[in-house]
Amino acid sequence: MSARSRQLLRAPFVLAHLLAVIVISAPVGAADFRTLDFGARCDGVQAREQARGSVSIPWKKIPGSDVYAFRGRDFGRDLTLMYLCPKGALFSGNYLFPIEQLETAVTSYHNAYDLLVSIYGAPLYDNTQWQVGAKTKDPRNVNADPRKYMTYWKTSRLNVNMAMMRGYEPEGRGWRSRGWRVFLVLSGIKKFPDRRSD
Repeated sequence: MSARSRQLLRAPFVLAHLLAVIVISAPVGAADFRTLDFGARCDGVQAREQARGSVSIPWKKIPGSDVYAFRGRDFGRDLTLMYLCPKGALFSGNYLFPIEQLETAVTSYHNAYDLLVSIYGAPLYDNTQWQVGAKTKDPRNVNADPRKYMTYWKTSRLNVNMAMMRGYEPEGRGWRSRGWRVFLVLSGIKKFPDRRSD
């Protein structure tokens, strides 16, 4: 092996070049919902999700909208992901957590809540027992029933809504409740033109 070949295989040289490739290939900024910004075309979402290891699943058609659904990973776990794209552009993104027993679903909610607080800050509306950022915990604002938890964040670009919902699965010719699930919806803030008359 030549001296040049040995130099190329040295750990610092290889590590420096690997780091350069990672930095160059890393996304510049995070998307609003997984791989897309709100209002962006949904054409390539299948390929983008597959590149992340997600698997496409069938979903009920919604008139006037394209719907893309996947089984994938986020929040450190397997989830169902859904992109709602009226007129081909991303309008909302949904995370459906697995159906779980109530205690486990509350733990899932709390874990997702903590992560979302770290990203978006204190919620605008929050009726959970955790109420991060609340000056005082007014008991009238805390729902004692975790099945009715709701949390809402609003940023300059996004609405983020999280709630608990019953989890149903098909059984025979109908549906049966199997437990509870965390449901998280992200949507863009629609800018309306100023209609004031001067």
